[in-house]
Amino acid sequence: KLQELLANAADIYFADIKVEDHEALFDIVYSKTREDDIKAIVAQLDQDALDTLMKFIYKALELGKNSGVLFKWHAAVEEAAGLGC
Repeated sequence: KLQELLANAADIYFADIKVEDHEALFDIVYSKTREDDIKAIVAQLDQDALDTLMKFIYKALELGKNSGVLFKWHAAVEEAAGLGC
């Protein structure tokens, strides 16, 4: 499901991301995923999906969302995709 949501959101520019338009994606990132599952989920994503996910993580941080959860996602994405993702 996450891969599909990210594929549909891949063409969105960072500044244009609106939480209400992508509530399902934010919902998965914030609350629907157990902490122990984050790395396994991220490992299944391709480079484009990782880039898009990172955009959403940064946008969520900008909006003041739950930073503890977001930093765990950020660390997993950075580990999988490398610096500069």
